[in-house]
Amino acid sequence: MAKLGEILIEQGKITQQQLESALSLQVSGERKLGYILTQMKLITSKDLASILSKQFNITELTKIIVNDNVSKLIPKYICKNYGVCPISFKGTHPEIEDESILIVAMTNPLDETTIVELEENTGKAIMPVYASQELIDSSIDKYIKFGMNDLKNPKVLKRMNIVLFILVSILAASFTTIVSKVMYENKYGVVTSNEGYTTYSNDDLILAYDGNNYTLSGRGMYAKGIFTVSFQTVDKLNEFINSKTHTFSDKQLKWIHYIIEKKLTTK
Repeated sequence: MAKLGEILIEQGKITQQQLESALSLQVSGERKLGYILTQMKLITSKDLASILSKQFNITELTKIIVNDNVSKLIPKYICKNYGVCPISFKGTHPEIEDESILIVAMTNPLDETTIVELEENTGKAIMPVYASQELIDSSIDKYIKFGMNDLKNPKVLKRMNIVLFILVSILAASFTTIVSKVMYENKYGVVTSNEGYTTYSNDDLILAYDGNNYTLSGRGMYAKGIFTVSFQTVDKLNEFINSKTHTFSDKQLKWIHYIIEKKLTTK
């Protein structure tokens, strides 16, 4: 079967150079030749429809109504990529449909590669008819809904992978923040501040500073009871702790010295 470009050259509609220019604009085959030629004003939609009708007995559609039973046969992304729209099954009788033959509107009904791919995708024999790019695009938007098979679209998969990566990164960052906070609190305790009054609490102990006094309260690991003591200076607080080291666990002492060194000595 002669290709559309060859027929247009034979009929004197376009030159070889114009055909090559149009082919260079196809962008990996995502746009159809007939559409490009009409956009370049080299031929009209009527020229294209006339060639298809006379040379190949292909019907031109001026209106598309898609039957519900075929609207899901071709994923929306394939319809968009190939410039096609399923219409109906071919009727072999006014009341009988032949579900082995699918009528499909195409911007280029001579595109055998697209027809073969559609047949492989649908498992049906394809009967192509011609419709303009504008009519097909509007019909796709009106009748063809986004379905599960559209998730196979490489572009959608790429976007989904990007979104998934972002979500995983956010979750990982959140998890890391939570774990870090738990580890920090486990090691250094919980800090609360309110109008100049700051408390540090951890492992049954509370260290507080109110702007004037340093207060240590709670229970040492090896102490018999609960205590509360206050000092006006950090040095006095340190003296008390050093005199009571036997009442605290190593973990408590490590925490107390950390708070005194890193937090309270800066007050």
